Amino acid sequence: MINLLDFFFPRKCLGCGRVGSYICKWCAKTVKLREQRCSECERPAIYGITHPKCQKKWGIDGLVSFFYYQGLIKKTIKLLKYQFVYDTALTLIDLIPQILITDLNQQLDDYKIYPIPLHKDRLKWRGFNQTEKLAQIISPKLKIPTIKDLLIRHVKRIPQADINAKIQRILNAQGIFSLNLKSDILPSYCLNVLLFDDVWTTGATLKQAAKILKQNGVEKVWALTIAR
Repeated sequence: MINLLDFFFPRKCLGCGRVGSYICKWCAKTVKLREQRCSECERPAIYGITHPKCQKKWGIDGLVSFFYYQGLIKKTIKLLKYQFVYDTALTLIDLIPQILITDLNQQLDDYKIYPIPLHKDRLKWRGFNQTEKLAQIISPKLKIPTIKDLLIRHVKRIPQADINAKIQRILNAQGIFSLNLKSDILPSYCLNVLLFDDVWTTGATLKQAAKILKQNGVEKVWALTIAR
């Protein structure tokens, strides 16, 4: 049965324009996997583990990003976030090689995925949280459960994507999260949390989330992003 939306608005590859998918099998071969780097010093890191000398008390213990935030990946993420094309979430997850999925499952099997929350006003404007959409798809693939409502994004700031300077991004992210005291899930129950977001730029948002979680009982916090 033909999907009417696909009939009237056929999916076209964002790379070459072929009809059928947002990233065709030929253009998918041009997408580069991201080498893993330390979340603090940004130097190469085995499996994305934060270097011992770089580790901070309330900092992120490791970071895994699948792709470079450029080209087709950047276009696809923007299509999801700003044009609300939900199907692109599946496109992004399907690009991740199975070997990386398997490695992550073995490395972080005792973690729980927590998608970074949006501020309530931005959620109302967009109608959905793109990070939650992505998490719903990647969670069963990783065989790692997803949790919600650990944190509240109680301060509305300028979107990080609209800020170029690293120091301004860091300042912009300070104090944006607080613990959700109404949550049924206590941070101490989630000893290991895998923070999930679409893009890592400076990491300011994810680092702020990690800080609050660790200050409230979480032992280990890793970050996982589609792109960096």
